[in-house]
Amino acid sequence: MKKILFVCTGNTCRSPMAQAVFQSKAVQQNLPYEALSAGLYATIGESMSSYASKALEKKNITFSHTAVQMNETLAENADMIFGMTESHARMLCAAFPKHCHKIFVSPIEISDPFGGDFNIYSACLLEIEKSIDSILSHLNDLSGNEPEKESISIDQMKREHLFDVFEIEKVCFDHPWLSSSLPGSIDSNHFIGSVAKKGKELCGYICVNYVLDEADIISVGVLPEFRKKGIGSLLLEWILDFADSHSIQKIALEVRSSNIAAQTLYVKHGFKQVNVRKNYYKNPTEDGLLLIKQMK
Repeated sequence: MKKILFVCTGNTCRSPMAQAVFQSKAVQQNLPYEALSAGLYATIGESMSSYASKALEKKNITFSHTAVQMNETLAENADMIFGMTESHARMLCAAFPKHCHKIFVSPIEISDPFGGDFNIYSACLLEIEKSIDSILSHLNDLSGNEPEKESISIDQMKREHLFDVFEIEKVCFDHPWLSSSLPGSIDSNHFIGSVAKKGKELCGYICVNYVLDEADIISVGVLPEFRKKGIGSLLLEWILDFADSHSIQKIALEVRSSNIAAQTLYVKHGFKQVNVRKNYYKNPTEDGLLLIKQMK
């Protein structure tokens, strides 16, 4: 059973509420997850806020909890760690650097209800519920979806594929840009890409620039109707095989801090978070996480 750890500051309101909501939903959906929580600056044994308990009770969730201090053992044993805010995630990475690859930011920045009334705690719980729903949705996308290897083929990207690649990018991203760069780089010795096809229909792509022994994944896209089928994994595995056969030692990429599904996919394939690029993405403005895989 995989362990999902939620972390806030004092472990008396946000993270225990997240633990309770996640565990309740996991049980309802018969999912193999155990939820835990801790605080970066918790007073060990302190009771959960009474307003937090009451807000949960109003949702028919009965939950008792005393504060736990975040520590190395919890970090080591957790499969995924969620900071309730970006600040929490950064502090977690700083305190537990070797576990940074499994530390994520809550999909929704959870406001601190400490010192507020019952209505403030109830509003906070609504944010938590939305965040947990998003996390569970991403986890469900990544579980039980074996690649359709018999029906999906992966081929090296060629100029004849560009029109379809551009069309996929338009569907996947609000600000497509490949059409302005790929036509001039696809024949370069420093570019490699692959496409996923079901029959004759192109349904996904990945683009990579590389120089000597280092590579950067610059874009990945899969049509919505073909997601949850392991196609992202197939595309990534094709690139990793290429890197291995061409003596590439390091592969880097950036991903939005809210894109848990993509982060989980990359971590599954050996990528680790090494840095946070503040406000790297626009529309909406959001931090970018720099992930790197060191090839063996």
